[in-house]
Amino acid sequence: MSYAPLVGNVALLDTTATAWTLELDTGSSAEDHCWAMLDLLKVLSFGVQAADFATPSPVLRLVRG
Repeated sequence: MSYAPLVGNVALLDTTATAWTLELDTGSSAEDHCWAMLDLLKVLSFGVQAADFATPSPVLRLVRG
């Protein structure tokens, strides 16, 4: 997990590498980070393939290769 300025997103989950990386937006509030972490828990619970059926939102962006 790292912090970086993200345009239009609160968090970015990159699953293209063996070790997944979560980036949280430096300009977003702690409350927004909590919502993004809850979304992340859903992805971890149901697997990456669950993101295929998810509704895109600006809270968490999933990057896959």
